[in-house]
Amino acid sequence: MNKVLVEIKEEVGVASAKTCKSILTGTFALAVRYGALTQNPVREIEPLGKRRRTPAKALDADDRQQWFELLR
Repeated sequence: MNKVLVEIKEEVGVASAKTCKSILTGTFALAVRYGALTQNPVREIEPLGKRRRTPAKALDADDRQQWFELLR
């Protein structure tokens, strides 16, 4: 399962991989609750990490001027 989640993370993104992990966690939790499994294997998967965000940048004078012109 870890391999699949890492592949989803690399191909699609961290958010999608985390969503898949949440779905798997819930599914396997039900399996444990109803006695089909003794433990949830998804709990052993390492954290998937955080999204990399692009740092914010300030607008320079020209960009500000263009922005204000677009707002008019």
